[in-house]
Amino acid sequence: MAIIKLNNQSISSVTALPAGVVDANALASGVGGKVVQVVQARTISGIGVSSSTEVTTTITAQITPTSASNKILIIASVNGVQMGGSAGTGATFNLRRHDTSTSATSGTILATLVPYGGFDNTSSDNQYALSANHYDTPSTTDARNYTITTYRANGSGSYTVQNNGASSGIALMEIAV
Repeated sequence: MAIIKLNNQSISSVTALPAGVVDANALASGVGGKVVQVVQARTISGIGVSSSTEVTTTITAQITPTSASNKILIIASVNGVQMGGSAGTGATFNLRRHDTSTSATSGTILATLVPYGGFDNTSSDNQYALSANHYDTPSTTDARNYTITTYRANGSGSYTVQNNGASSGIALMEIAV
């Protein structure tokens, strides 16, 4: 049998792993990279939007981090966006982090899912889906809400989110650092 050497050293003389190699024992003990908790939410509630005032899409979930140094991985999908009514109508979707509020305009915009998506200047409706992921550092152990908001960015028409019972959702994963 061949003797395995790491960095030209015998196994017994290795005191640390090379850079980039993850120690499975450290992960198992909760040090770095481990998923601590997962929270998810889904909605099929149709939301009609006809103004440039930002509103919630009802895609929202709350998580309470167990450590202020941990990160939150957010994965979201917005489905059944039905555009119509007026050529040139466009929508913007934002991912927001709030304290315990779910007010559409409170909190911090973490990412813009699409700065402008919309009607294509023809007489037919468009229906589409959006997805996003974001790695957040809330730096607290207080509860935090993550919400997708939207507003009409262009035009004078309207649009619907979760049209015809389409399901949208959000998943929050706390990652130990």
